[in-house]
Amino acid sequence: MKQISILTILLSLFLIAGNAIALPEAGKPDFSTIDWGVTSIVKYESDLFNTLDAGSVPRVDWIVSNYAIIDANDPNYIFNFEPTLGGATEYNDSVFYFYYQVENFHSSKNVERFSIDLQDSLVVMTVSYLTTAIGGGVDIDNAPFNHNVDYAVNPEASNALKLPSAQIFTASGDRKVVWEFEGANNEITTNTSSTIVIVTCQFEPEYTLGQGMNGGSWGGFVPAPTDPDFDDVIPEPMSMILLGSAVCGLVLRKRNK
Repeated sequence: MKQISILTILLSLFLIAGNAIALPEAGKPDFSTIDWGVTSIVKYESDLFNTLDAGSVPRVDWIVSNYAIIDANDPNYIFNFEPTLGGATEYNDSVFYFYYQVENFHSSKNVERFSIDLQDSLVVMTVSYLTTAIGGGVDIDNAPFNHNVDYAVNPEASNALKLPSAQIFTASGDRKVVWEFEGANNEITTNTSSTIVIVTCQFEPEYTLGQGMNGGSWGGFVPAPTDPDFDDVIPEPMSMILLGSAVCGLVLRKRNK
């Protein structure tokens, strides 16, 4: 009985860890069906969940395209590039473009950070966010982006667009891009959106973890750059459960001897 209770506890912990990150929505676009050999664009929105938080969740409106919706030299827009990567030339020379906008509909919490996990830093060409010529944010629902899609949640956030206070690209270890929205003027408050934040790369998109942060974390899956030669293996929750069960069984067997 003691052995069974220990196994049960360990399995429960693995299940809880697996459920802390929401699974991708069932209806999300399947990138493997997209013909990237022609001019293509995919639009969707991803909810960011936290199983311990019952409030309305933030969501991420996103567009993936194999062409630059806005040229980096367009005088109507200002690209604020992360300084450790490329600039306008590298942006315009990219093959895939990822445009995101965080919308916060949580009833009481602000979004102070938006991050995206990356497989490998080598494929990322640029990281940036957009402002207009007069310094305001840019809305993904407005031309030339036109994110509007049949399944999008309405109404859209209507308050002023917030600009990041900082953006960070981590090239090694826990590889990710992060846009900070810290400070009274930058936090994404209820019914408020971020400006459009951008990643560009050379390889086709896949889904990875996107997170909104405010002390705790909301998580969901968003498209991001991938590397076809990436060798690291990230175990799925079920694999972790099986591995944990095996390790626990070996430990208990050794004790019984």
